[in-house]
Amino acid sequence: MSLKEAGGALGLSPKQLKKMTRRDLTRHYRKVAMKLHPDQGGDHDKFINITKAYQAALSRIGKG
Repeated sequence: MSLKEAGGALGLSPKQLKKMTRRDLTRHYRKVAMKLHPDQGGDHDKFINITKAYQAALSRIGKG
């Protein structure tokens, strides 16, 4: 998954994503995940997609 695709899935532009630290990204992911989690009435496929996007983005951004 490209950084652009990952950002789109997480509701972020590639520019925003590149500026984020790992901590910022994790915080954003958790907020989005809470809304989309199947146990909270969210969609399973969307939840899986944002989790993959988070993992892809996390591997591509710097530490911080």
